[in-house]
Amino acid sequence: MNKDNYPEEMPAKFKPIRPWGYVGYIFLYSIPIVGLVFMIMYALSDENINRRNFARCYLWVILISFIILFLVFTCLFSILGVVALSGAGSQSDNPFSNYEEYKNNPISGFELYKNAEDFADVNLSEMQSIMVRTYNARYELYIGDSISKAGVKSLIELIESHNADPHEVESYGNIVITGDVTSTDDVTVGNYLVEATYGSSGYINSVKITKK
Repeated sequence: MNKDNYPEEMPAKFKPIRPWGYVGYIFLYSIPIVGLVFMIMYALSDENINRRNFARCYLWVILISFIILFLVFTCLFSILGVVALSGAGSQSDNPFSNYEEYKNNPISGFELYKNAEDFADVNLSEMQSIMVRTYNARYELYIGDSISKAGVKSLIELIESHNADPHEVESYGNIVITGDVTSTDDVTVGNYLVEATYGSSGYINSVKITKK
């Protein structure tokens, strides 16, 4: 027997590894690439059972560590993705988040900024201007000196729909049609001169249709 209490004649295959031997293997396994090569080589070798088991244990520790890190980073990136999407959704849900983008687009701008009083940073006079332009744009598509029969009929139908809506009339006033044509029944083949008159608030309040 020796000082470590194991027989001197113990086969090398079963010979225990001394504490400093484990320290040496840990340093060896810590070397990039080289350590991995030795780790795999010792894990498959039967020259020493203790060394083989230690190498296999070290491989399992590394594998489990990589799995844990993978799961942690996956969860982390998932959370960050959800937070980013939530932030984007909040931004898009705010009707005034893209004010500069929409203030020159009266059609979409009206829908986005019609509740401007609830948004302190938006200038109310600019909002009023957007609403006026939006409202007038619906009719100005048919204003001109050479409007077709179809265009005139569409304009009259649009005005009649507006005048029949109490909310529209209350908000913007009634639109009066004057001139040679006052209803779709009066429209005949040919081109028309269509002129608009604007009220003091800036909204169109009358349209004159003249047969050319």
